[in-house]
Amino acid sequence: MHPNAALIRRFYDAFAALDAEGMKACYHPDVVFSDPAFGELHGAQAGAMWTMLTGRAKDLEVTASDIEADDQRGRAHWDARYTFGQTGRKVLNRIDAAFEFRDGLIIRQGSPADLIGDTPTTEIRYVRDGEKVVVATAEPTKALNELTNEALASGQELEQLEVRRPSLEDVYLELVGEETE
Repeated sequence: MHPNAALIRRFYDAFAALDAEGMKACYHPDVVFSDPAFGELHGAQAGAMWTMLTGRAKDLEVTASDIEADDQRGRAHWDARYTFGQTGRKVLNRIDAAFEFRDGLIIRQGSPADLIGDTPTTEIRYVRDGEKVVVATAEPTKALNELTNEALASGQELEQLEVRRPSLEDVYLELVGEETE
């Protein structure tokens, strides 16, 4: 496991244990955290938010999965189950998080869109007339429907058809302007 993937795992293990100090230990002193509910928090503000949230939690269950990281970036999916205090209703939040690292610690944390911009989250790949085609889209169902309708209408096959999320390496190479294979 990459050291930064292990760092993300430690962060979420601490979260699951309601250990705000363990979570804060994963952050660089200059961390920037962004979230729709809390806005953009800097440095100690991010740690204070986790202290507040873990201190108030009564039945919070956190489960992290799909953790990936390289030397510069990482991502994870996490689910939070809890009872909303004002209504007593059970809540399940499903969250995708993205990370950037400096000096072996998390320097930025937020949604993938916050950290990597408007990079589409799904790619549709196929071969047409011997040429590899990659369609990047935020609406994969619609794009795939259009592609298959066109292929059926023209009697063509979408050879080697694949639908997938870009890997961290793909996103990194896109950001630095280099092509993937």
